[in-house]
Amino acid sequence: MANRKTAIKLPKRTLDATPCPIVGQVFLRDADIPGFGVRLTKSGKVFILQKRIQGRMRRVTIGAYGPLTIDQAREKALALTQEIIEGHDPANARQEKRQEITWGELAQLYLER
Repeated sequence: MANRKTAIKLPKRTLDATPCPIVGQVFLRDADIPGFGVRLTKSGKVFILQKRIQGRMRRVTIGAYGPLTIDQAREKALALTQEIIEGHDPANARQEKRQEITWGELAQLYLER
């Protein structure tokens, strides 16, 4: 979780002015919503929510900056936080969805049988 002293208000101007690193990643944490922030990598800026879920620190990707505005990302972060409070694990739900069978795999099974 972000240290309160390093968390800042994330206005659009700050996000636009902050360059992406050439190597590695940098996090900008929001002062208003605990765990909400932006991960900056060489490939772009992505909104994240980092929370302790069932005893483990988990980081959930909300979406890319550009297609999502800061206000939209904050709304999604609040909704994800509510899900976590209710006992759901959004990070686990995404992993389970990735494990589901794809149309290509289903077609291959059909052809094999």
